[in-house]
Amino acid sequence: MSDELGQIETVEVDALLEIQKQQQGTDALIEKARSSRDKVPEAVFERVMRDYEARRRAAEDTARPLRQKARTSLARLSELHARLKAGLDAAQLDQSELQFRHEIGELSEEDFERRRKGAEEALLARQREFDEADKLRQRFIEVLPPDPEPVVATPLPAPVPTPRDSSTMVFQAPAPLPADIPDFGTVVLTKEEALAAAAEEPDFGTVVAPIASLVRQEPDVRNGPTYHLGMLVTIGRTPDNEIAIELPEVSRRHARLAFTEGGYVLQDLNSNNGTYLNGERTAEARLQDGDQIQIGPVLFIFSEQ
Repeated sequence: MSDELGQIETVEVDALLEIQKQQQGTDALIEKARSSRDKVPEAVFERVMRDYEARRRAAEDTARPLRQKARTSLARLSELHARLKAGLDAAQLDQSELQFRHEIGELSEEDFERRRKGAEEALLARQREFDEADKLRQRFIEVLPPDPEPVVATPLPAPVPTPRDSSTMVFQAPAPLPADIPDFGTVVLTKEEALAAAAEEPDFGTVVAPIASLVRQEPDVRNGPTYHLGMLVTIGRTPDNEIAIELPEVSRRHARLAFTEGGYVLQDLNSNNGTYLNGERTAEARLQDGDQIQIGPVLFIFSEQ
C-alpha cells in the first residue's frame, strides 16, 4: 500500500498551496490599500487596485488546471484511503477476536501471547498506512474549493401501483418530462414490449421501465446497499439526490441515470472528477447489465435482473 501511496502525485497540491499563500498576501495588501485610500489621489488608488486584481486573476488562471489534476489524484487517493480504512478495521477485528478466544479459554497463554504479538504488529502497520493516507488526503482537501452549485435536477417520478409482474415497474411521468426522456403512454409492458411499442406509437403518457438497480460495492462485502432505479435518478454529494454519496470527491450533482427508448443512459452532470463506466471516463453512455459505474471512490454495479 505504501508503494501505491507514493504514486499519488502531489506536485499540484504543493503548487496550489504556494498560490494560496500568494493570494492571501495579495488579499492582505488589498485590505490595507482600502483602509488607506484617503491618503493618496484616487488615480493612484485605482492603479494599485488594478494591479492587485490582475495578480489575483493571474493566480486563479494558474490554479485552475492544477485543481483539475489535483482532483483526479484525490479520486485515486480516496479509493486507496477507503481500502486502507477497511484493512485497519479488519486488523482491529482480528485483535478483538483473538482476545475473545483467549478469554473464553480456547487459547493457552503461550499461544495467545505468540499470536497477540503478530496481531498487534499488523494493527500498528495498518494504522501507520491509514494515518499517512489520511494526512495526505487532508492536504488535498485543504486546497480544493467546494464544487460550484449545479443546476436543479429533475425530481424522481412517482411510481404507479400494480405492475403486471415482477419483471416490470410502472412510473408516472412528471409533467413535463426532460427533453431527452420520451413520453410513452399508460401501459404495463416488459422492457422489450415497451421499447417495441415506443417505436410504433410514440405518443404515450406513462413510461414503463424494467426493474433495474445499482448495487454499491463495499470493501470485504460481496454486495452492499441496492438502489432500485426509477425513470430518473440523480447521484451526488447532497442529500436531495436519490443516491447520496457524502464524500468530497463527489460533486453536489455528479451524475444521473435516465430511462429512455433504448434503456437506461448514464450521464455525467459536469462533475469535477468525472464519471467512469467500466474504467473509462464518460460523458454519456447507454448501460448494459453488469456495467461498472464509478462515482468518486465509490463503485456500483448496474443490474437489470
